[in-house]
This record gives sequence, C-alpha cells and structure tokens, in this order.
Amino acid sequence: MLKPSRPLILGVDPGLNGALAWYNFETKSLVDVADMPLSKVPHKKNPKQEVNDHALNFIVDLRARETAFAVVEEVGARPKDGRTSAFRFGESYRAVKTVLNLNEIPVYFVLPSVWKILMGLSSNKKESIDLAAAKFKGSREKYFSLKKHDGRAEAALLALFGERFLAAHDSGFLKGITEEAQK
Repeated sequence: MLKPSRPLILGVDPGLNGALAWYNFETKSLVDVADMPLSKVPHKKNPKQEVNDHALNFIVDLRARETAFAVVEEVGARPKDGRTSAFRFGESYRAVKTVLNLNEIPVYFVLPSVWKILMGLSSNKKESIDLAAAKFKGSREKYFSLKKHDGRAEAALLALFGERFLAAHDSGFLKGITEEAQK
C-alpha cells in the first residue's frame, strides 16, 4: 500500500453547510473536524453567507504540513438550483480549491456517486451521520450530534475514503469505478 510521508488525509465537503475533517491513516483515528468557516456579507436587504477565504486558509494551514492529500467531493450545480444558489456554491468550491492549492496539498476530486456507493451510502444524510459515528467511535457526541452535522460526517467519510483510495491506487480499481460512474 502506498504510504505518504505525512499521516493525515483531509476530507472536504465544500458547500456552505460543509466541513473539513482530518483522518490519521496511521492511528486510524479522526483527528479533527471543522465546519466550513462562513462570513456574512451585505447583499441588498438581507446579508448572505459565503465561505471566509482567510479563515479557511488559517484552518487548513494549521495542519498543512501533516496533510498527505485532500479528498474533495466533486459537485456541481443541480438542475433545481437557481442561478444565485449555483453561483454561491461555485464560489465556495473555488475557495476550497484555491486554499488547498496555496497550501500545496495534493487534491483528489471524487464524485458523490463514486465515493458514496463505495462507502455503502445513498443520498440520505442521516446515513452519513450514522456511518461516521460508527466508523469513528466516540465521535457522535463531539462531532455528529445534530442533524445539521451531515457536512461534518461526509467530510470525515471522504477522508476515510481517501485511505481506501490509497489501498486501491495500485490495483487501478478506483479508476475503473470512476470511469463507470461518469458514464
């Protein structure tokens, strides 16, 4: 199995309700989870939220030297999203990509249809919370206690998926699965 010189894998759910999670593949433990940092910005009558690039960079930089690579959910606008919603999501996705690149962390993008199938999940957010709590003993109370913590759970599971990516890397298994999901 390929062993990076740095022990952490960063999982990222890039949406406004997303999160970042660091998994140590040597100790098989969840090291930390952080909600996506947001800022309120003036917008017409109501302020809107967007990813705070500076805070995101600060959070990622804290563990950048220990991070072997990041696994980021590769998502795009959904057919039912409005233009503004799709644009805002694109901004947060761009912020994540930029911060990871600036911190020189290699990034693997994986489609939800790939990683969720391989982790035995559907699109049900509660399943993600339950699986993350089961995989990381004692973490439910600390990280996954509320329904709104699905972004945290998915970030943690993406990091765990990263370890499986390493194991599958040499066999070419993941490449075949990815190609199949994109058809």
